[in-house]
Amino acid sequence: MSHKNTPRTVQTDQRVPMEFTSLGRAYLATISPQERQALMAHFKSRRCDTRWKVLETEIADACESVRLRGYCAASWQAEVVAISPPLGIRNYQDGRQDPRRLQCRLTVSRGVRTRVTWLNSHPCAG
Repeated sequence: MSHKNTPRTVQTDQRVPMEFTSLGRAYLATISPQERQALMAHFKSRRCDTRWKVLETEIADACESVRLRGYCAASWQAEVVAISPPLGIRNYQDGRQDPRRLQCRLTVSRGVRTRVTWLNSHPCAG
């Protein structure tokens, strides 16, 4: 999992591209392959090949994590890791699956990899 070293402080209502966030990646894991492919093409169009390859791998890993564990983690800012599980909630109007997500953000001092490794080995993890 990579992250950018950025001096930004995350604030309420801040906009971050969905392909970087755990919320966005949890969403990508729940939509149809056709919808995901269209979004991936859009993400790719905004990046150079080198950066895209890293991002594409991270998104694929996040989708696999949702499949295996029921959540994914992302860290786009130093010392911050966010975890999101997709929630299968039925739309009250037509009963179709409505891909909602829940996010939990942690600020870590021991490093993101340490916390994510701990989360993945926790008894409650998938």
